[in-house]
Amino acid sequence: SLFQKTTIANINLKNKIFRAATSETAASKFGDVTDKLIHFYEKIALGKPGLIFTGHMYIEPSGQYAPFQLGITAKNDINKLRELVRTVRSSDVPIVAELSHCGSQSMIKNLKTKAPSVLQNIIYGVQPAEMTEDQIWDVINNFGLSAGIAMEAGFDGIHLHGGNGYLISQFSSPITNKREDKWGGSQENRDRFIIEVYKKVRKTIGYKIFLSARVGIEDSQSDGLSIQEGVERVKKLETLGLDTVEPTYNLMTTYKENI
Repeated sequence: SLFQKTTIANINLKNKIFRAATSETAASKFGDVTDKLIHFYEKIALGKPGLIFTGHMYIEPSGQYAPFQLGITAKNDINKLRELVRTVRSSDVPIVAELSHCGSQSMIKNLKTKAPSVLQNIIYGVQPAEMTEDQIWDVINNFGLSAGIAMEAGFDGIHLHGGNGYLISQFSSPITNKREDKWGGSQENRDRFIIEVYKKVRKTIGYKIFLSARVGIEDSQSDGLSIQEGVERVKKLETLGLDTVEPTYNLMTTYKENI
């Protein structure tokens, strides 16, 4: 069945072997597509996978995880993004853009990080500022703006990075989300951020375009996000029209757990 054709939303898959959304860190220092990055994806596309997910792209500068990470903001070169898509498509392989915000999980020096609550990042020791209501909505809107840029660049769909310790994970976990407003304090409130991000992106791209998500299902710590809550969160996204899900860890205590 790995080599059977199938269709998900607007994407026709020639097989079910996908290139997972792993980070390449091969962009320019400003987050633009480079010839190196294009060549990287060209080689993958020549192998004829059914679908390529890009590595995670930051949706605003404060959401950058690592140096040389690809960005998908109004300041990034959309023509280079188009060139990347055209190169992959020349091998008749669809490509989906993964959108991300790092929250407090960043390796960028002197970056003023933000997160649901003031809690030192478990892996990198970064101390974030607690997000205001306005900042939360700004990030949600930026996910929508980046999805629009991806559509303009010609990507076949969108993949939301909601796992592995980044901002959406931090809103989803009772360990990193200590808020007492509508964005935290209960399972329903912890659902809210990823659901609002999903709704904004879905409104931007429409219901006929492929939209999937990597979702943190369970924290590596026993007192964190439970697998029951994680699965119920995915079910809510499914009822809203999420096309596919990639289950993964939510919060981790070491980078090794990510692997």
